[in-house]
Amino acid sequence: MGVVEQEAIDKHGNAITKFWMTHDQSFPGLPGLSVNSRLIVEKPPPCMFGLCLKRILHYIASLRSHHPNTRILMNKYDFKSAYHRFNLSAQTALESITPFDELLFIFLQMTFGRAACPPQWGCISETICDVVNDLLQCKEWNHSDLHSPIPDSIPPLIYLPETTPFKAAARLAVTIPVNDKGKANVYIDNVITICPDIKDNAS
Repeated sequence: MGVVEQEAIDKHGNAITKFWMTHDQSFPGLPGLSVNSRLIVEKPPPCMFGLCLKRILHYIASLRSHHPNTRILMNKYDFKSAYHRFNLSAQTALESITPFDELLFIFLQMTFGRAACPPQWGCISETICDVVNDLLQCKEWNHSDLHSPIPDSIPPLIYLPETTPFKAAARLAVTIPVNDKGKANVYIDNVITICPDIKDNAS
């Protein structure tokens, strides 16, 4: 068992420190076998979010080449307590028991330290990201008529100063399809959306 320190923000946007409990399930323990060592690596679905940063940078470079003098907008939101939203099966929960003195702690939700958890959560977060991208490209969807109540609580856009110069995009070795409506990418429990500041993209 351990604790990891992370930076976060509160509901007012102030930087705060938070602590996450970790559960190292690569530790062999008394039997000599860890939970993670018994994972059949071919069974979980593949993790796609490992290439998130590369996809984001390619899309930004593509936008800049097509819109050399247009602001590019970005936002990021995360699923709060993501792993706590996913219940483990009884068998998996029993495999995740942690003994402490004369007590046994049973984890009923995903743990930070189990090798199977990231791809399992990815089944949820990547599906959500796919839906976001489908909506962004959907011509029939009118965001002013059908939308979540969440955007009403999002703070207004923060722009860099008008004097900030635009940099030219380097030539890409790959061809990125032109997409001016925006694109979302996901990294575990973080969804990052990017779009050029044209038409009503910002809303």
